[in-house]
Order: sequence, then structure tokens, then C-alpha cells
Amino acid sequence: MPGREGQEGDIPISQRAITQQSQGTIKSLLDALVELVTNSDDSYRRLEEDGISRDGSIHVYVHRERGGSVSEVEVADWAEGMTLERIQTILEFSGDTSGFTSGRNLRGLFGKGLKEAIFALGSGRIESVREGALSVVELRYDSPNNRYRWYVEKDEWPSDEPNGTHVSITVSNPRMLSPTWDPLRNQFCTHFALRDICSSSRAVELRLKDTRITNSAPIQYVTPEVTQIVDKDIRVSELGTVHLQIYESPDPLPFASRDPCSIAGIVVKTEGIPLDNRAFGFDNDTALPYFMGTVEVPAIAEAIRNHDYSLLDASRSGLHWRSPRATNLQVAIAAELRTHVERKRHELESERRTATREAYRRRLIDVCDLLNQLAEEEIEDMERFGREVVLEGLALRPDVGYARPDEQRRFSIYLPSRMAGSNRNPRVAISIEDVQGNVRLPLTL
Repeated sequence: MPGREGQEGDIPISQRAITQQSQGTIKSLLDALVELVTNSDDSYRRLEEDGISRDGSIHVYVHRERGGSVSEVEVADWAEGMTLERIQTILEFSGDTSGFTSGRNLRGLFGKGLKEAIFALGSGRIESVREGALSVVELRYDSPNNRYRWYVEKDEWPSDEPNGTHVSITVSNPRMLSPTWDPLRNQFCTHFALRDICSSSRAVELRLKDTRITNSAPIQYVTPEVTQIVDKDIRVSELGTVHLQIYESPDPLPFASRDPCSIAGIVVKTEGIPLDNRAFGFDNDTALPYFMGTVEVPAIAEAIRNHDYSLLDASRSGLHWRSPRATNLQVAIAAELRTHVERKRHELESERRTATREAYRRRLIDVCDLLNQLAEEEIEDMERFGREVVLEGLALRPDVGYARPDEQRRFSIYLPSRMAGSNRNPRVAISIEDVQGNVRLPLTL
């Protein structure tokens, strides 16, 4: 692409291909943030591989409108920075611009991300400082002519700012929605492609401006408390040796099938680069949420460096699982995972049966307690039922009685037969003292 300050031109690829690739790669706001933050992390990693230290700051800003629509997105870093020539290079579609195929250990496998994020969301502006020179390029969609275009606003102007890149996007795509602060923060740090970045030395800060309030906080991913149960090498047909690590959690981890923010599942990596998060066929198993892990597949990196992308999904959403080599990986990992998932499932079923029995036992106890209470209230004058009672004189039964308001409670007076003599209808006189409260005592003989 030619071009200096004030010049403009079309992005060097068919306009239809730009639309398909951008929309296929970036389906949500989170997809765009993943690509932009990954680019910043790659820039820091290139510096670190060259022995240059930086603080690793990455600032992410989202402006959320009423109803969840997004109007602005910004991502800034203070890593390498870019010259105008470098910006022009990354605007080309296809080709390795990250340096991965030349041997660097970087996440930007396709050299995609920046331009796809901009064009999928709307239009954007790239400002970058490199060795005291500021370059600014705008990317626009010319809707009357249906063209994606670049415009050079500044051609390496002198600058005192440190090296770094600031990407700002004006969002016009109505499908790009943002959740509120807490869900956005949680999705950002738990996305499988961002967990390592958010748990490393990178100082990632997320800021969300909503209609009423602005929230901002450092983003840190904290690995759940888990126990490692598998740490082994496995031979996979056509992929060679892969290294599998599986961890078990005492409590279920967040999981939804095909959700990139699920903590449970096995993350597929190559040279430490996360490519996908899968349940390996156990998506609907109640035991799967108790397991997380990684499988390192070096052969994927080797294939990419040989320009073989058949293992990767064309939309950059993970592996192409219908390819023969990916299918072999699926079968091998599923076989290892099955033993632990089935064992955990049996444990859960046993615990549920035990819990059911315990709940049933407790209900029986509650019923017995209720029956005992009713018996005490209704037949407490028969407290000596079942054995002969010897009275020394007049006796009142029950000794203590209970009644609800406006409800009669019957008491009985017992007279020893020896005191009645031959009188079949003896009469006695009683007096009641120390009556408390509003109590009426009708007497029936």
C-alpha cells in the first residue's frame, strides 16, 4: 500500500473478502477486545524476547449506551509502537504480521485482529509512537462506494510520548452490544484466550463508561482452587506427543457448552498459545463442570509455520474439529477424560442418593416430633397410661394444660374408690386460686 500524509486509498483486498473475514472473525464485542488485547500482548512479548522490559500496561475502554449498544472502544499499550510502514503492513489481509511463522512465540497466528476488529465494529483510528515519531492512520468504510479505505493523517510527526499504540474505534454496528460492568469484567478475565494475559505480569485495566456511571478496575484472573489429577504425555496419531494436564475442583466450575468464558473444560494450546476450550464430548455430563485443564499440542505450531492452517477454523474461533488430525486429538483426550468424568458422576449420584435418604429421614423425624407434640397436648391426662395408678387423694389431670384462645380445655378430677365408699355419685367441692389472665372456668360435673 503506498501512501504518506494526506494520502488515502482502498484496503488491498477485495471488499467482499474484507466483509466476510471481519464479520466471520468478530461476532461480538468480546471477540474484538480479545483481538486488540492479544495484539498488545504480542507487542510486549516481542520486546521481552528481545530482552527489553516494560511494565506491560494495557488499557481497555468501552462506552456503553442505553440498552447495551456500544459507541466507542479503545485499547492502548506502551509496547513497541509502530512506524507508518509497519501500520501499512498490518493493514494487509492474510500473511503473518505477528512474527509467529518466523519462530516467535506469539498469539497472533494469522496476523489478523486489528483491522478485523475495526471493520467489524465500524471505523477506527490507529495512533502509534515509535522512537519519537507519531504516525496516525484512519480506517473508514465508504458506504456510497462500498469500499474500505485508509487515510494517512500523520506521517511520523515528532513526539515526546513513549513508544506505544492507541487504537480507537467508533462503533456503528448495532449488533455490537456490551453487558453491564460486572458481567463484562467477568467475561473479559475468564475468556480462555485472555486468562494467561490477565494472570501474568500484564497490567490490564478495564474501564466501562455507562449512561450514568464509569467503572474502572485492574483485571486479574485467579485460577480456582483445584487439584491436579493428570500430568502426562500422550501419543496422538498424526500429531505426535501432546501433554495433558487435568485438574479437579471440589465445587462445580462455571460451564456452558461452547462458551469461551467457561472455566471448566480443556484448553487446547500450542507453544502456550490458547486456541480453543472444549468439553471433548462431555458437554451435557453433570460431572464435567468439576474439571479443567490444558492440552499442549506442539504439532499445531509446526504446521502453522509450514503454512498449513488446516487444523484451524477459518473464522479463528478455534480448531477445525472435523479435520482428521483434530478428530484424532478429540478421541485421545476424550478417552483420558472419560475415566475421571465417569468416576465423578458416580460420586455425585451416590451423594444425591445419600442426601435423599437423609432428607427423608429428617422429614420422618419432624413428623414424629409433631405427633408427639399433639399427643402431649391431647392426652396428657393419660401420662401414666399402661400401668396401674394409685391415688392417695383427689387428683387433677392433667397437671398442666394448654388451649388456644376461645377454645375450651377439659380437665378431670379423680377420686379414689375407697373414699367414695358405696356412693356411686359422690360429690366433691373444689376451689381454684391464683388464676392469671382472662380465663373463664365453666364447671361441668
